[in-house]
Amino acid sequence: MAPLNAETYGIHLQSQNIQFNEWLAQLTQCLAPWATHVLVGVPTIVNLTDEPIPWHWYIPLYNPISILWRYLVICDRRLRCREWTPGRMAATCTMFWDGKRWSSTELEAEEHLDRLRKPPPYTRTPILSVPMLGTMVVLIQGSQALYELVKVSSSGVLLTQGVASVFFFIAVASLFRLAPAFWITQDFAFRDGRGSIGCDEGPRAPVPALELSELRMRAASPCIESSHSNGTIPTAEGAADSAPKPMPFEGQMHPKAIVWRTAVMSLIFAIFVSQIYHIAHGFASSRSSPASTIALHILYHSLMGVMVILFPYFLCRGGADDVAIACMNSTWYTAWTVVWYLGAATVIAINALEMRRTHCGAYTTYLPSAEMDERLCRYFT
Repeated sequence: MAPLNAETYGIHLQSQNIQFNEWLAQLTQCLAPWATHVLVGVPTIVNLTDEPIPWHWYIPLYNPISILWRYLVICDRRLRCREWTPGRMAATCTMFWDGKRWSSTELEAEEHLDRLRKPPPYTRTPILSVPMLGTMVVLIQGSQALYELVKVSSSGVLLTQGVASVFFFIAVASLFRLAPAFWITQDFAFRDGRGSIGCDEGPRAPVPALELSELRMRAASPCIESSHSNGTIPTAEGAADSAPKPMPFEGQMHPKAIVWRTAVMSLIFAIFVSQIYHIAHGFASSRSSPASTIALHILYHSLMGVMVILFPYFLCRGGADDVAIACMNSTWYTAWTVVWYLGAATVIAINALEMRRTHCGAYTTYLPSAEMDERLCRYFT
């Protein structure tokens, strides 16, 4: 039997001359955008039960689509809120686990305000804060990745930067965080199902008068039944005003929300169409596209394709009411998240095999070519 040759299957082994310290630098540049996207994008978790959350339920939280959906809903909820308070900002930035599912709807957020033990000090995130520092890191990484992608388009070739560029698209997508940046906070604490708050409570900020009155009304009632049908918050039994308290949020069809969602969806569709055009034009103009480039585009084209389907579907069905995307609790969504990350690991491995360094120090996965190397050196060094 003849030995297997990787080049027969389109994978060119040309990374033999890459030194160990270069590998470490490439992997650091590769993982930094993804780590930043996840660390600053995953919401604060509050377990409403006294049992630990099964490990596999954390997987959907790390899906890039879940994080981008969260950013969309935070802005949407802020635009529709009549009375934006520190407590409501904290509840909007929280993902609640009830023992069976993730959820953080507007009604549930209002009902769980009585669990708030340390509200944020302001209704906007201060410039000098940990979340805003994360936003600044996202801005820097995303701007650098966007600059590289623009240079790639100018060079007339597909993405060619090897391992370091695998999560460039994630870095660019993370720029979406800039829209809700002033309403994303971590400076709060909720009481969980075990009665603890999960962190050092520290000095408590004063609870706003409006929220304090709501908390006292809830505390006076032994049982609260929510009403999802009419969008109201039940008042305490025996209260002077027995009429249901209206929700502090405007309806889903509020003009500001419609404009915001239309703008977001237009941007997503524009990116999706430009991605298709870039792939078609790049593959047509390049006589030999490396396997790493093809795999990279398949990885992100699948991500954008799922997003183009899910976002309009759930927005039309009123899904903007929940910070958790409606399919987050589905088995298929968890399985697809695992498959996508396995695909990302495969793309990294293929890029690692095909990556080489040109005479000018630029990294590429293309086969050695005097014309190609000259073009890369002109744009990337």
